[in-house]
Amino acid sequence: MVLCSGAPYADWAAWGSIVMADGVDSVTVPITILDDALGEATEVLSFALISATGAGLVAPRTHRISILDDETPAPPPPVEPPLSSPYEVVRDELVGGLNQPVRFAFHPTNPDLAFVAEKGGIVRLANLGTGTSSVLLDLTDQVNSAGDRGLLDAVLHPDLAANPYLYVFYVVDPPETAGQGGNEGPDGNGNRYSHIVRYTLDAATGHTSVVDGSEIVLLGGAGTSLDDISGGGALDFTDSAYANEIASDRMTGAGDVVIGGIKQDFLKADSLSHNGGKMLFGPDGMLYILTGDATSYNYADPHTADVQSLDTLSGKVLRIDPITGQGLADNPFAAGAANLDANMAKVFQLGLRNPFSAAFDGDGRLFIADVGWFSYEEVNSGGPGANFGWPWYEGGNGELLTTPGYRDQPGAQPFYDAVAAGTIIVTEPFRGFSHDGGAPGFALQSVTSGGIIVTGTVYPEDLRGHFIFSDFVGGNVFHIDTADSTDVGYLVDFGAAGPVHMAQGADGYLYYADILTGTIGRLEITLAPPPVPQTLDPIGNASLIDAATGEVQLTPNANGQIGGLASVTRIDIRQDARFRFELLLNGPDGGADGGAFVLHNDPRGASALGSFGGGLGAEGIQDGIAIEYDAWPNPEDSLANDHTSISFTEAFNTALNPQGFVDLGNIEGPTWHQVEVQWDAETQTLASYFGGVLRATLVIDLAADLFGGNF
Repeated sequence: MVLCSGAPYADWAAWGSIVMADGVDSVTVPITILDDALGEATEVLSFALISATGAGLVAPRTHRISILDDETPAPPPPVEPPLSSPYEVVRDELVGGLNQPVRFAFHPTNPDLAFVAEKGGIVRLANLGTGTSSVLLDLTDQVNSAGDRGLLDAVLHPDLAANPYLYVFYVVDPPETAGQGGNEGPDGNGNRYSHIVRYTLDAATGHTSVVDGSEIVLLGGAGTSLDDISGGGALDFTDSAYANEIASDRMTGAGDVVIGGIKQDFLKADSLSHNGGKMLFGPDGMLYILTGDATSYNYADPHTADVQSLDTLSGKVLRIDPITGQGLADNPFAAGAANLDANMAKVFQLGLRNPFSAAFDGDGRLFIADVGWFSYEEVNSGGPGANFGWPWYEGGNGELLTTPGYRDQPGAQPFYDAVAAGTIIVTEPFRGFSHDGGAPGFALQSVTSGGIIVTGTVYPEDLRGHFIFSDFVGGNVFHIDTADSTDVGYLVDFGAAGPVHMAQGADGYLYYADILTGTIGRLEITLAPPPVPQTLDPIGNASLIDAATGEVQLTPNANGQIGGLASVTRIDIRQDARFRFELLLNGPDGGADGGAFVLHNDPRGASALGSFGGGLGAEGIQDGIAIEYDAWPNPEDSLANDHTSISFTEAFNTALNPQGFVDLGNIEGPTWHQVEVQWDAETQTLASYFGGVLRATLVIDLAADLFGGNF
C-alpha cells in the first residue's frame, strides 16, 4: 500500500491511499494544481510505502514533494549536509567467521575476551587477540530467528566476582514448535514471545563456561507455550489481515495475572521485528531493558496503541533488579502498581517504537536510538517517567509532529487533547532525523545501531561526550554531542550496512559488530591531516588586497578588465574535492558582468584566461568546464535576473546541467556570497552551491570528456 499525505490544503484531502496489485511496480497519482492569483505557502506531499502482503518493507520508503506557489515563491529546500568527515577512520577486523553477530560484552578481567551474541541463538567466547572463538552457550533450539528476531543481546553483571551472571534476551520458539512446519514451526513467522534469561558463569573456569541448569527466566516468564500466543503461533500479525485479532498479551487464561486487561510478565513478539532487544546496566547497578512495540512495521497497526499503557511491557525502557527480576520501588510508576512484580512497577520510560541501541552518559542520562516509521528516526533522552509519544507522535526538532496513519486512529485525539491540557507530557526527540533529504540536516532511514558515548583520551577531544550511532540502511556512522543536540557530525561510511553494535573497551577504543561480514573489529579514529595548501596566484588584472584574509580583487572598477585566481598545481580529479570561497560583485546593476569557477586542461596552464565581458574570463579557455555566476542578462539564457549554470568553456552560456539557467535574483551589491563547488569522484558529479543552497549538478567524466584522459 502507498500512503500519500499532506497538510489539509484546499487543493487536496489530508491523506489517501493506493493499493498496488501484485506484480505492479509503479502507480500514477494525479494531483490537480490550482493556478490562482492567491499567495500561498509551500505545500508538501509525502508518499510512503506503508504495508506489504507476503513481503517485508525496507528503507528508504518515504519521499516528499514540495509545490511552490508562483505568487510567493519560497527558496529551494535546505540541502542535506555533505557526508564529509574531518576524521580518518580505520577498521581493524579482529575476529571473523561469526554468524550474524549482533552484540558483544567484554570479559571484565580479561579484556581480550568478548561474549558474542549471534542472531541464530549462539553465545560465543571470542578472543580478540588471537581471532578465534568457541561456543559458550547454544540456544538455537529455543530461539526464533525469523525476520529481525533472534538472540538480541547478551550482557554481563558489572560486578561479576560477586554476581557471576550472564543475561540474554531472545525471542522464544516454545518446545511445541519442534516437528511442526509453517508459522508455528521452528523459526516460523508466527507470533511468539520473548524472555530475559539469567545464566550463572563458573568462577572456577574464570567465568568462561556456563553452570549447567543455572538458567532463570527473569522477565517474560508468563510465556511458556504456543497456547500463550494469539493464534497459537500460526498467525503473523505483521500482516494487516490480523489488525482486529487480539494481541498476545491481552489473550489471558487460567493462572494468568491480569492487570488492566494485560497479561503480566509477558513480552509479546507479535511481529517479525520491533522486539527492541537492548540490555544495559545503569550507573545505579540496575538492569535496563529496551523493548519494541512488538507490532507490525508494515502498516499503522491498531495494536500499537498499547505502547501507551503502563500495564504492558512493550515500547518501554524497563528497569529491574538484576537479581530478582522485580521492579524497583523508586521507579517512576511503582507507587501506582499493585506490587513490584507488576509490569507498571518495572516501567522506567515509555512511548518507544523499536529502541535498538542506548548508552548512559557520565551524568547518568540515557540516550536511545529509536528506529522510526513513516517520517523520522529519533535519538531520544529523558528522565524517569519520560514519555516519547509513540505511536501518536514521531520525529521533529523543537516540536511534536503527529504520526501519519496513526493520528487518525480512535485513540489519537484523546491523547492529543491530554497533551494540550498538560495532563500528559511528551518528551520531544533529543534529535529527529527526517527520511527526506530535502529536510534540514542529515537524512537517515534506520537509526538502528551503534549506541555508545565516547569517553577517555584515545580519540580526538571533540568526539568526547558524543553519542555514536549509525544509519543501518545507508551504512553511514554519525555522532551527536550529548550536550548540544544541534552538533551532529558524520564519522565514516561503513559500506553496505552500519555496525549493529558498538562498545568501548578497557583500552578506550571503540569495538564494533558487523552483522553482514560476521566480524568483530576495532576503530582507529584520528583527525584527518589538513589539506595540502593549494597555492593560488592572481592572474590578469587581479591583485591581492589583504594577505591576512586572502581577499583578492579580480577586476578593478574600470571597463575591459579581466582577472582570476588560479591554482599553480594540478588537482587530482580521481579524489573528492571541495572548493569554498566568497564572491563579491560590487557596484550597481550593470556593473560587473559576473564571475566563473573553471576546471580546465588548457595548455597555458595556470595563466589561462578567457574573454572579458559576457565571457566572464571563462569563455575560450580550452578543455574546460565552467560554473558561471552571471550578473548580466544574456540572449542565451533569457533570464532578466542574475543566474548560474554549468557549461563548457568552449560552448559558453549553453547550460549542461539539468536545472538549466538557475535564477539567483540580484547578486550585485555590497553583499558577499558563499560559494561552494563539490566534486564526487566516485559518482563523477559536479555540484554547485550558492548562498548555501544547491543550485546546479552535472554528472560528467571529466578525465575522458575534457581532459584527454589526464587526471
